[in-house]
Formats: sequence, structure tokens, C-alpha cells
Amino acid sequence: MKDVRLRLSADERRASILEQAKVVFAQLGYQQAGTREIAAACGISEATLYQHFRSKKQLFLEIFYSFGGQHHERWKRLVSEQVQQQGREGLERAFITYRILCAADPTLAQLLTQIFSETNDPDMAEAARKYLQSIRMFLYELVEQARATGMLPFEIDGEILALQGTCIFVMMLVTRMVQSTSAEALLTDTQLVQLGQGWLRSCISTDT
Repeated sequence: MKDVRLRLSADERRASILEQAKVVFAQLGYQQAGTREIAAACGISEATLYQHFRSKKQLFLEIFYSFGGQHHERWKRLVSEQVQQQGREGLERAFITYRILCAADPTLAQLLTQIFSETNDPDMAEAARKYLQSIRMFLYELVEQARATGMLPFEIDGEILALQGTCIFVMMLVTRMVQSTSAEALLTDTQLVQLGQGWLRSCISTDT
């Protein structure tokens, strides 16, 4: 009997590699994952892998931009819906919503953490910078909308508040990196909710 194998198109093969490599990177880490292990997980030769990606770094970055971008858009959509339904409380929960999404996809969460561990590489650092910039811009848009609708005081500085919110995200990422080597969680869900509350309420006077 002939060995009949499904031949994938170039785009299908590329998508399959991205999906399988995501798991390998999450399990082994960027530094430890080699092209041999990635190719084996994909059921292809290293030569075939290099036909689609010129380096391990290019593969990792494409995974980050593709899957990380999808994750980011899901988060934005959920937070926007929360703000529409819950007002300021929905905005305060932006950070815990991010954690919930990461918990639902731990493989991707590992990759998000890894790229911030590799910022000695200029390309990795640029990807991390763009990611945080997109978070800052989204928070700024939310704050400006909240100011315009009276949800937040008009006199607050949206840029500063968005930057403060981005710093909380950096804290979450750093905490996750430490947690990966420690059984004790440094930030509980309750503490994260409290951070979100403090983030907005710090700009609101008791007279408001």
C-alpha cells in the first residue's frame, strides 16, 4: 500500500509550522528550543523549515506578532465591551481581564513573557516596545473616551494615566517571569483588581 500523505500548500505549511513551533517555544523557552526540535515537532526536515523561515528568531517573532496580535485584539474587544456595560468598573478591570485571557491560553502567555526576557536582542526589544506602545495607546483611547463622557474628570492627563497603566502591565510581565521560577504568586487576582481600582481612583478627588 502506498504511503499517501496530505500535501500542504506553502501557506498551509507555514501556518502549521507557526502553530507547532509556538508549543515548542512555550515548552522549552526561546534559548533552549532549537530548529531541530521545532522541525521534528512539525514533522518536517530542518531544510524545509528554513525554506519558510530564515532563522529561529524570524520564526519566533512571526509567532509573536501573529498570535500576540490576535490576543491583544481579543483583550481590546473585551475591555471595550466591559467599559460599555460597566462604566468605570469595566475600565478598572482591564488588567485582570488580560490575566484571564493569558490563563485561557498559557502557551501564548509563555511567549509573551519570553520576548521580554530577550530584549538584549534589538529585534526582540523592538517587538516588546511595539507591544507596550499598543497597550499604552489603547489605554489612552479608553481614558480619553471616559473623559469625554464624564466617566472620568476632564482635567486629568490622559497621557500620564495611560503611561501609569502601561507600567502596571510591565509589573505584571515581570511578576510572571519571576513566578515561572517560584511557586508563590507575587500578584494575586485580588491585588490586580485593586491595582486597577487604584490606577483610576488616584486621579479622582474625593470631591468628584
